[in-house]
Amino acid sequence: MAQESTSVRAVQPDVVVDAVWSRRFRSGSIAAAMAVLLFAIADIVGWAFDVDMLKHPFGTLPSLQSGTSITLLFAAVPLLLLTWSRSSAARLIARVTGAVVLTVGGLNLGEHLSGHDWNLAYPIFTPPNGLPLSFPGPMAPDVAFACVFFGLSLLLVDVTVRGRLYPFQWLAIGVALPNIMILCSYAAGMPHMCAYFGCVRFSPITSLALTLASLSLVFSQVEIGITNIFARTTTGGRIIRLSSAALLALIPLLWLVKLGETSGLYDATASGGISSLLVICLLGGCIAWGARKVDSMEAEKTQAVELLKGSILEFAPQQPKSMKGVCLVCGREFDDLSLERCPDDGTELSKIADRLKIGSIFAERYEILSLLGSGGISTVYLARHLHMEKRVAVKLLHANFATETKYVQRFQREAQAASKLNHPYIVGVHDFGISLDGQAYLVMEYLEGKSLDEIIQEQGAIPWHQAVPIFMQICEGLAEAHGANVIHRDMKPANVMLLNEPGRELLVKIVDFGLARDLSQDAKLTATGDVLGSPTYMSPEQCRSDPVDARSDIYSTGAMMYDCLAGHPAIQSDNIYETISLQLTAPPPPFSSDIYVPDWLASIIFQCLEKDPWNRPQSAVDLLRSLQAGLRGQVFVD
Repeated sequence: MAQESTSVRAVQPDVVVDAVWSRRFRSGSIAAAMAVLLFAIADIVGWAFDVDMLKHPFGTLPSLQSGTSITLLFAAVPLLLLTWSRSSAARLIARVTGAVVLTVGGLNLGEHLSGHDWNLAYPIFTPPNGLPLSFPGPMAPDVAFACVFFGLSLLLVDVTVRGRLYPFQWLAIGVALPNIMILCSYAAGMPHMCAYFGCVRFSPITSLALTLASLSLVFSQVEIGITNIFARTTTGGRIIRLSSAALLALIPLLWLVKLGETSGLYDATASGGISSLLVICLLGGCIAWGARKVDSMEAEKTQAVELLKGSILEFAPQQPKSMKGVCLVCGREFDDLSLERCPDDGTELSKIADRLKIGSIFAERYEILSLLGSGGISTVYLARHLHMEKRVAVKLLHANFATETKYVQRFQREAQAASKLNHPYIVGVHDFGISLDGQAYLVMEYLEGKSLDEIIQEQGAIPWHQAVPIFMQICEGLAEAHGANVIHRDMKPANVMLLNEPGRELLVKIVDFGLARDLSQDAKLTATGDVLGSPTYMSPEQCRSDPVDARSDIYSTGAMMYDCLAGHPAIQSDNIYETISLQLTAPPPPFSSDIYVPDWLASIIFQCLEKDPWNRPQSAVDLLRSLQAGLRGQVFVD
């Protein structure tokens, strides 16, 4: 490898949202919103035409009140829009509808609290032989209270506190949980409950509709806020999904138990005992499964720590230790340890251990040939495998980080992520381990070529007809990675190598999958910052330290494509903090008139650079198809 790419220190946990679960929750959100819409339409038609079957679809159980049905009909429209798109128009409709639902709920709640009749049951249609269809009332006090919360959640949709907390999710959860409790109580045979404003008889249809509406809003964008835990690939994500499924499974199970009682299979005492046993078994099973997973993780961690300690304490170093000074901003190295600061930019130098000498043998089978590059926590060497007579790149974690388990684990995660992939456009990983003297290392295929960043630095902007084939290879490599649930999270020109292969002009190799998280600085920025990745190419959600998915890589790829065609990044500044701020708010500037970029290609790139992930191409395959479609009608002219 010609060089080691750099990244900036991470402060967010290593969280990856599972794209499969994300799609499942989004589909469930759409289904829930459709159910609310159908419930509301059916009840409105039932009231308008006095169709008792529509007003009471479950026999004698209380139905939705007409004011509640119309309010839910209003709410279902933005729910469907938000699950399909997070565009500004959808958010505006959600907020307007939220204001209507909040007003309706507030008026009904005020009427109940004041004890006066405000004549809210205004008839808008009266069937010949039935009760009038009225709005904005009547509405039960508990339903009015829920509408106030739900209206607020729509009004505050996508509003954030400190870029991480989404109040609309907490408000919607506050509506869903008590209504789930009501449904469980009905299923267990308790039609009367004491709730918000005393003991009243609830409508299970109303509670079901409110539950579905709230969950639809909460999971319409599961990747953000508190709900991202439901779509995580982590053990915590699996535990919360299992626990939630168990909670929802209680409703039909309790109903079946009660059905057995009403059928005369057993008496009320046995029914209560069976219901209690079901609750204990489900909750106990979830707790036991979660505890087993946590124990397994702790055991793996303990084994890793013991292995690391043993390798360091029991074996003597293979090579004499030497030190060097490294500037984590510009990347320069200095053998003179008397230097305290970099002469170029004044940054305090970090003292890094460098054990390997040219010609030394590492891990009993790799002869070190030369130094390829060095970053904040690792160094890359060109080496020769003694038994296979093959040149490889050996990446070593610096010795001063070798006793820190978290760095070794991050190093290992890079190896695991890359080793899952076998594709001609992705760098191959051959080995990972810990040497006898306690150094974690990663062995990769050696790439003879230049990075895309080096080419841009040397020649400036790349003509579009030369760049597009490179972009297409990058998309194919990303598609392979995303299909294996591997998110790169640091796509930039420095992480794309271009090789000259016989029979073809350039071969792309994407490097550094898994984000090794070196504590070094982006070469195009002059200040340090606590963010994950390279701010010049980071997506807005990555800048906010939100969990990311494949669409974040799409944004970074768009920023890289812009850099290639323009000769400079779309978003750039003199310091990291301003760069991050621009990534969150500033649109990319149009291409200069001095260079020619076809309109179709510019349109694709600017779509990739949309701030809202839902407005970008949703996958690398979609981006590749767009590039292929644009190329089909082009004539190449130098």
